[in-house]
Amino acid sequence: AIFDTSFSSTKNLILVSDDGRLRLFEIDLDQNQPLIELNASTTKVLPYEQVQDILWSTSLDRFLVLTSKRLATYDQENNLVDLDLQ
Repeated sequence: AIFDTSFSSTKNLILVSDDGRLRLFEIDLDQNQPLIELNASTTKVLPYEQVQDILWSTSLDRFLVLTSKRLATYDQENNLVDLDLQ
């Protein structure tokens, strides 16, 4: 399995790549359960590509996901959105 993670610097979120599955967690230190999974999908989001890196972009206020085929942004509302680099 290939894992990668990134923490949000402005929100209490962690994005985890779990071998093709992108899993978003909220950090809630005030509750008994510190990690709450926000998208409980068990299907692979990226069936034909591998996540190379995940970073939080402060200027975009969302996660950047670099895969073997594209650069995309990720947020809870839109999931993966390809970036137009032209």
